[in-house]
Amino acid sequence: MKNQLILFFNTIFMAIILQSCSDSSNEIPLTEEPKQTTTVTELSEANQFLGWNLLNQEIAAKQDENVIISPLSIQIALQMAANGAKGATLDEILEVIGCKNCDPKSINEQTKLLSQILSQQSGHPTLSLSNGFFYDDKKLALNPTFQSSLVDYDCVFQTSDFNNQNASLNLINDWVKAKTNGKIDKMLTEIQDEDISFLINALYFKASWTEAFPEYSSIKRGFTTPKGIY
Repeated sequence: MKNQLILFFNTIFMAIILQSCSDSSNEIPLTEEPKQTTTVTELSEANQFLGWNLLNQEIAAKQDENVIISPLSIQIALQMAANGAKGATLDEILEVIGCKNCDPKSINEQTKLLSQILSQQSGHPTLSLSNGFFYDDKKLALNPTFQSSLVDYDCVFQTSDFNNQNASLNLINDWVKAKTNGKIDKMLTEIQDEDISFLINALYFKASWTEAFPEYSSIKRGFTTPKGIY
């Protein structure tokens, strides 16, 4: 039995609006308070912190739907964005990703190591991580320091005239399609006037089940949701 999971996250770098996660007795228990990220293990713990908080919020907002997220994709995208932030904005990003008061440079270094472990040393499963920054250089002057800080993420930088919407959409969507092995062929359908850049993380995963469920034990039945049987 094969399992394919393609998880995709994108964020507009023009503005970052972050909201702190609230506590609730009905929520899934969180991991212990995150620590300074100086090792891959601590980075993974921060990822769990973010993942559980985000999952709790998504479940609360979509109570009648199945929810699946990629905390790693979201964490990496926000970590890249942190390199272009400072002051209160940087503090809020670090708090959301579960790494309060962490040094973005050390996060970058450990993310590179984690990506290598997951994509090159994980054995049989196929996992690839891709990062891209697409921007209109007529609207945004890219800071060289920000660009160099994303070397650890192997982030590609591409410029495009967003006024030529069709060409820009084709550029971004073709990149997305290539990085997800054709599984996601369209990420954007339009570019609005206020859009100046897109910071994109794509995660592609394909693997067999560690313990495959016997096909002979499967039968077709209705799937029960809180609203009833589908």
